[in-house]
Amino acid sequence: MPPQLHRSDRTFSDAEVHGTEKLTLAGVLAQSSNIGTILTGEKLSKQQLHDYLQRFGVGVKTGIGLAESAGELAPWQQWSGSQQYTLMFGQGLSVNALQAASVFATLANDGVRVAP
Repeated sequence: MPPQLHRSDRTFSDAEVHGTEKLTLAGVLAQSSNIGTILTGEKLSKQQLHDYLQRFGVGVKTGIGLAESAGELAPWQQWSGSQQYTLMFGQGLSVNALQAASVFATLANDGVRVAP
């Protein structure tokens, strides 16, 4: 994994400066690597990435019956050149607290989402 990665109109880097590294996906997640996340996520098309985010509950009301925001996830056709990459590490979208908890619960539940 390189120390910097140029995509679209931006150059991405991780929060901590490093040389070239070899990380597994677990290592990418453990180190919160923007570059590793981009390299992994770009294996999906924009539409696939959007669909997966929605399946995790991003940009969709939870349906708990209370007033809530659906958060924000723009249609993939409207993403800027760099937005498809920043979305992969949590920028360019918004979630409410329950949506965020639901995403982490899904990961902890071996990828099986249980609606709140």
